[in-house]
Amino acid sequence: MVDSGAMGPIKHTSVQFGIYEVDLDEGELRKAGIRIKVQQQPFKVLHALLEHPGELVTREQLHDRIWPGASHGDFDQAVNVAVAKLRTALGDSADNPRFIETVPRRGYRLIAPVHSENSAHDLVSPAVVNGDELRRSMLSAERPRSSLGKRATLGMAIAIAIIAVGGTVILLLRPAQTAYTFHRISYGKGAIRSARFGPDGRSILYGAAWNGKPMQLFWAQVQSPESRQYPLPDADILAVSPEGELAILINRRARVGWISRGTLATMPIAGGAPREVLENVQDADWDRDGKNLAIVHWAGKRCNLEFPIGTVIYGVTGGHWLSDVRVSPRGDSLAFLEHPLEGDDAGFVELVDLNGHKKIVTRFWFSVRGVAWDPSGDSLWFSASEAQGDRERPRAVYRLALSGGLQRVVSESSDLTVHDVSRERGLLLSRDVERYEILANVSGVVRDLSWLDFSRADDLSADGRSVLLTVEGEAAGKNYEVYLRSTNGSPPVKLGEGYGSAISPDGQSVLAIAPFGSGADAVPQLVLLPVGKGTKKILTRDAIAHYGGAWFPDASHIVFVGSKPEHAVQAWVQDLNGGAPQSITPEGIAGTRLSPDGKFLCTVDEDGTIWIYPIAGDKPAPLKGAEKGELPVRWGENGQEFYVARSDYLPVKVYRVDRVTGRRELLRELAPPDPAGVIPDISSVFATPNGATFVYSYFRLQSDLYMATSK
Repeated sequence: MVDSGAMGPIKHTSVQFGIYEVDLDEGELRKAGIRIKVQQQPFKVLHALLEHPGELVTREQLHDRIWPGASHGDFDQAVNVAVAKLRTALGDSADNPRFIETVPRRGYRLIAPVHSENSAHDLVSPAVVNGDELRRSMLSAERPRSSLGKRATLGMAIAIAIIAVGGTVILLLRPAQTAYTFHRISYGKGAIRSARFGPDGRSILYGAAWNGKPMQLFWAQVQSPESRQYPLPDADILAVSPEGELAILINRRARVGWISRGTLATMPIAGGAPREVLENVQDADWDRDGKNLAIVHWAGKRCNLEFPIGTVIYGVTGGHWLSDVRVSPRGDSLAFLEHPLEGDDAGFVELVDLNGHKKIVTRFWFSVRGVAWDPSGDSLWFSASEAQGDRERPRAVYRLALSGGLQRVVSESSDLTVHDVSRERGLLLSRDVERYEILANVSGVVRDLSWLDFSRADDLSADGRSVLLTVEGEAAGKNYEVYLRSTNGSPPVKLGEGYGSAISPDGQSVLAIAPFGSGADAVPQLVLLPVGKGTKKILTRDAIAHYGGAWFPDASHIVFVGSKPEHAVQAWVQDLNGGAPQSITPEGIAGTRLSPDGKFLCTVDEDGTIWIYPIAGDKPAPLKGAEKGELPVRWGENGQEFYVARSDYLPVKVYRVDRVTGRRELLRELAPPDPAGVIPDISSVFATPNGATFVYSYFRLQSDLYMATSK
């Protein structure tokens, strides 16, 4: 609690929390650069809360500062109305607050990290003194098409509202970086997802997918340029115990973006047959005694932290996901990363104790990947990227002292990912080159339609002449950009900001997503972008988070995938002339692939089964001829045939199935000419109704592994 006399003016005139920026001199609140109207008294309340982020501002303090002459009855009414209006402007909720927490009968607390644009410091809310569990507030994001982004998910909801933070004040210090000497470990061409030091701190274990082959497990030493391959099919390293017991992941399969899962197994470092433990695991780490494992475990659409296995410490759903769990050297807490956007590596570094009390210890990062405890147990090492002007700077390595200091330790012109820290504080890290690429296959002729460094295909016109692109990355700046490009390879035309979803039947407009919403809230909304002359039109302004849509043949209705607050995704129909959307599938089942006559919708459930839902509401049926886990691509010309794709391995195989008889026919095999580093997550596949033209996107990761030691 703060002293009533301690509420003097803050030093900085412009501060940020989440996607909101406050100009204290001008009395303005802006969201993603758009001014939000806030009345005078609600703004004064916000000003008071911003002066002491994370601390209790009592009702008495607000009375003395804003309503000094009001009676207590009038003041109670005035402050309640002011706070309610402020929450409305921020899209906040008293029951599930993201920004303003009510402390009953006492006052209010701003629970979001606050950043000053005029300071080199990132100001983070101090610890909540009553020890309550901290609230997360990133919007749920879920979308049936796979995606992967450096900054936030392409084709996903971009709900960068801020998570409540507990813990000490974290300051970003900017002294000269420590000089490091790099010792190269790997020499292959492809992707590295995970690496760990052996118990001696000198040997190294890593998983690598070289030259388009499945992931293989390797053992190496710093002084030798050669790596020894374990005779295991498709295995990656997760953790190494002090006694040399390995926790590995067998058959790691990409899901959405960076999300993956496989079968957890253990084996001695010297080799031998793995002992399978549990399926649907993504990450794991041994405790300090090497007896129990902390894991990231998927149970349907819910992502859980378990420690030990079977005991859920913390879990998320609705598109949020967790990664990189690491047990503290003291064994009393877990460090991990929480990502609020499905499949995207944007997010926060967090801690949770064994009683499930969680706190976020950093601000939001555009990309955060890899975390490791310092041997002292007093700090964490992680790699993340932030904005620098209008661009995103490459991912760098940071050291976070839990007592309050955040230091950028190593940064280069390329992305760095920290994997582990030795007892002598040697860093095991990879230099990564990441790209999102697009290929078209027109009657067997391959054309590269990629644009800039990160571009993704989001739709293909029925005639096969135009591809809808979403572009992000260093070249695109901080926002998403929507382009339309001809499949003949001519330069694309920029249509506006947001991310693309569907080309209209007449080709004159594009259905897109405004990731930051419209108005006062940050819920992703549907917009129309003209292909030629015209202006953007906002189609929806409601509480439903919109993740992607498609046009009905009459172009007066759309089907979209979305979710109500705290609910799973489902499919909805929206009349473009107005009216409330109507759900047409139960929660957990969604899709946007409409039949040519607009009478049927192809959907996918949480188990990966493809269903055909009659729009009129009749009983749905599984798609005959489709196999579990396959991706729905498009309806054929006559509405009886359907294209599906299997993207677990390269090449991606596209089948034509007869939904009446179930007959399957292999139609096309899709793979980049150079498969090195391509993550087999090619679920962004589009086709023309006649099956002559295909367009698909894929992510390429090329890594070199190093050990870095301070000079």
